[in-house]
Amino acid sequence: MYFPNPTDEEIEAEKAAKAKEYAEIYKPGEYPAQVVHSYDAIAKTSGKPMFVATLIIHFSEGKTKEKIMYFPQSFPKKISDLCKAIGQPDLYKTGNIEPHMVNGQWLTVKMGNVLNTKDQKFYLDVVELLPQQENSNVEIN
Repeated sequence: MYFPNPTDEEIEAEKAAKAKEYAEIYKPGEYPAQVVHSYDAIAKTSGKPMFVATLIIHFSEGKTKEKIMYFPQSFPKKISDLCKAIGQPDLYKTGNIEPHMVNGQWLTVKMGNVLNTKDQKFYLDVVELLPQQENSNVEIN
């Protein structure tokens, strides 16, 4: 197998360049997102039902990022926030959410820096689900 063999300095320089590009594109703010896939599941730790949704978040410059979100039965506020964000608040009141009810729906995600308690580093993550913003400054291709 052939593979490139850059020096340690070249590897570090490439990592720094990628980190800079990442920081310029993926930054805190509000971005449009679409639920592209969802399904019912059982939580591994608690054994309780949960709803799983895969979002595609649309950042600037045509960049997207996939985010899998978990909505456990034991956290009804998260489920309520999802229903409100996709413009179907009454869906929460029924006590039943099915994948076909949310797949393809648009919403806005608020991204922020979140501390990972395991490694004590900050990562960009979804901090809030919001209704879709009509005047988004991100152009979707």
